Amino acid sequence: MKCLSFVGSGNLHETNYCWEGECCRTSIVQEALFQFFPVDEVVLFTTEGAAATNYPMVAGRVPGCRKVGIPDGRDEEELWEIFRIICDEVQPGDEILFDITHGFRSLPFVAFLTMAYLKDTKKVRICRVVYGAYEARDETGTPIFDLTGFVSILDWFAAVRSFVEHVDATYLRDLLAGIQAEEHRQRGDGAPPTHLAGWSKRLQNFTAAVRLSRPVDALSAARDIFSGLDSVGEEIAAFVPALDPVMDRISDLNRLAAAPPDPQRGPDWGHVERQLRLIEYQVEKGLYLQAATLAREWMVTTLIVRFGDAADWLDRECRSVVERTLAGGAKKQRMECFEPTELSSRFEMLEGWEEMAATWDWVTGLRNDLAHCGMSREASRVTSLERRAKGLPKRLQKFFTANAPPDHGAE
Repeated sequence: MKCLSFVGSGNLHETNYCWEGECCRTSIVQEALFQFFPVDEVVLFTTEGAAATNYPMVAGRVPGCRKVGIPDGRDEEELWEIFRIICDEVQPGDEILFDITHGFRSLPFVAFLTMAYLKDTKKVRICRVVYGAYEARDETGTPIFDLTGFVSILDWFAAVRSFVEHVDATYLRDLLAGIQAEEHRQRGDGAPPTHLAGWSKRLQNFTAAVRLSRPVDALSAARDIFSGLDSVGEEIAAFVPALDPVMDRISDLNRLAAAPPDPQRGPDWGHVERQLRLIEYQVEKGLYLQAATLAREWMVTTLIVRFGDAADWLDRECRSVVERTLAGGAKKQRMECFEPTELSSRFEMLEGWEEMAATWDWVTGLRNDLAHCGMSREASRVTSLERRAKGLPKRLQKFFTANAPPDHGAE
């Protein structure tokens, strides 16, 4: 383990530095850390002032320490220089004990951000972040605060952002599963969390289904997220307080929660509407290809339910007939030849069938334009595709309203 520490230029006071029931009487906090932790190397970041005052005393009490000069940090340029120097002292895969006891002025802040940066760029392991709190001393001694948990706030921030904004729960799943596993290792016969790992897998199942445009799986997974949520919330409050404030944002997914359709009866209008909400969610998150792909299939499902054939909604032939019916309606509007299906006459008796067929044509064009990845002379510009994709939910809502009965309700 490599200890990174700062040498201050102020007075050093002898005290009992204490860590987990063990104490070391010294005026040099690095000496206490060397006793408490399995440190192999100590890097002491030292300004010119500290080098002339306290460094010789610290170096005489800490075996194998190494001095690295840093500027005073009086302006932004010097702070960036300190950041660079610290980074240069860390190698990929290092295990780090970071001591910020004598970090002067803004140095603790710079150190905090440097640790977060090194975790991502050099994959270092921040074993501990500690602070010798001399101002918090009492009759038993001076506590060494463990600040390691605060470093993970940025990890949780990145994980939550990945889930909420980019529909990817992989990072969040790994962090939650890691918390549960670590608590089980440390507590043994205590009361470690038991729901976090399983709940994190539900989050992952949901995001995977959304990104793969599997509506039944996505809606079912959203429903599973809220199964036993009270117990999950209690464990998050106890073991992952950084995640607690964002639980309200996760609760928004309740609008997508739905049980799978009855295999014998197929989807009802409530489930059809939840699938529409899922397409809206995909568009909100910038998953335009997934949304357009699902939108075309959703329109077929909607008409199958409208025609009373919901039990056959997954039958390939049934879906093909509806696809050809909608495509035929679009061709008829363009005065093109088409081969009617057994549903064409029923479709053309529906109020607003012309707009339905036009919507089908528009959605199919968008889906094809996205799916063919621009490999066409007629391919749209990216800005045009984004604009059209953002207009998808409004068109589909009109299609849904034209088909669903007035008294339908989402379950």
